[in-house]
Amino acid sequence: MIPNNEKLVSIIMLSHNEDRFVEESVRSVMAQTYQNWELLFMDDSSKDDTLQLLMQLKDEDDNSWVKYGSERTSRIIVTQNVFERGEMASLKSALKSARGKWIAFIDAGDVWKPEKLETQMRFMEEHDYAFSYTKYDVIDNHSKSRGAVISGPMEIDEKLMQKCFWPEMLTVMYNKEKIKQVRVPTYMGSNFYALLMRLSEKAKCYLLEENLASNRTKRGLFNGAPLKKKFTWRYEAYRTVEDLGRFRSAVMTVENLWYTVVKRVKYVKRA
Repeated sequence: MIPNNEKLVSIIMLSHNEDRFVEESVRSVMAQTYQNWELLFMDDSSKDDTLQLLMQLKDEDDNSWVKYGSERTSRIIVTQNVFERGEMASLKSALKSARGKWIAFIDAGDVWKPEKLETQMRFMEEHDYAFSYTKYDVIDNHSKSRGAVISGPMEIDEKLMQKCFWPEMLTVMYNKEKIKQVRVPTYMGSNFYALLMRLSEKAKCYLLEENLASNRTKRGLFNGAPLKKKFTWRYEAYRTVEDLGRFRSAVMTVENLWYTVVKRVKYVKRA
């Protein structure tokens, strides 16, 4: 039994038709050396066996609890949308429900190293950081390594975060007590990037130089998208999230694409 919620970590996992990978992802959370967590699993109306798998894992974990005030609840909290609502609706719902002092993210399909939470929390507490990310490696659909570890800048402020989607969300953690409430507008693009830009307005993001997670990709080292789509969601991020004019948004979008190339050249270390 987990005795208190003093340092509770709220872990947000979004899923849509990911029954092939979801068990490995959830088990990587269950295997953490730091056990004071709650997993907010948000399923966006999956039509496969995701929900059944989650309920089996929840039953398996039912000997562990989170105590929040006078309330004692299961650590794994599963929510399924009856109709598809999209990534941002699920993300906002999870952030609103999160009760922990710390917020962390992992997509269904990604995997954490067992020491991920413990090591990252210690890093942030020792340096009094409110926002951090870690190095990560890349695996394929068979959980085999793609032979690369990816990092990023040691310190990311608001302006630098605007230039590139540096941290992958499975590596990110922030202290909700220090950063407080974050309002993220909905737009048709990478809603996690919108969240990162909002977070960076309140605190710098610091790199923990340890590989503590594995990002699953269909091919290559990054989850690719057509150039037109990449341009569109970045442009909309500047228009909607940063409230910039059309010309400035277009310029920032081109700059962002350039820094994405820099990220792939400078911060990828092949085995």
